Amino acid sequence: MKTLLVVLIFILAPLTVLANKLSSGAEPAVSAAVGQASNQETSLQAQLDAVAKLLEQKDFSNAVRELKNLSRSHTGNADVWSLLGVASHKKGNFLGSMVAFEKSIKLNPDNRITLSQQADLFLSIGDRQSAQSNLDKLNQLCPAGCEQRDRIAAALNRF
Repeated sequence: MKTLLVVLIFILAPLTVLANKLSSGAEPAVSAAVGQASNQETSLQAQLDAVAKLLEQKDFSNAVRELKNLSRSHTGNADVWSLLGVASHKKGNFLGSMVAFEKSIKLNPDNRITLSQQADLFLSIGDRQSAQSNLDKLNQLCPAGCEQRDRIAAALNRF
C-alpha cells in the first residue's frame, strides 16, 4: 500500500506540471467543441487543454481516446505522444504507455517531463534499470538539479 501511494504521488506531481504547461487557463469543452477552432495550432492547443482537463478529472479512457485521435493527425507532436503515455499509464495500459513515451522521446529526446514520466512507468512495472537510465539522462540535462531529476532520484532510492 505504501509503495502504491509513493508511485501515485510520483505520477501525479509531474502530471500536474505537464497539464499546467499545456493549459492556457481556459476550461475548454471536450472534443466536439474544441474541434471548431479555425487556426490549426490554436485548435491543437485547445484540444490538448481539453485533454489536460480530462486527465485532471481522472477520465483516462476519454483522454486516451482523444489523444489517439490527435496522434493520427499530429504524428510529429511530442506533447501529444507524451500525454498519451501518461493517460495510457494511468489507465493501466503499460505497453501502450511505453510505445507513446518512446515516440515522444524520439521526437524530443531532451523533454525532462516525458523522461520522468517514463521513469515512473518503469518503476511501476519494476524495471529499475531503465528508470536509472532515464535518471542518467536527466542528470545530463540538468546537472545542477531540477524537479524531475530530484523526484526520480528520490523514487529510485525508495524503490
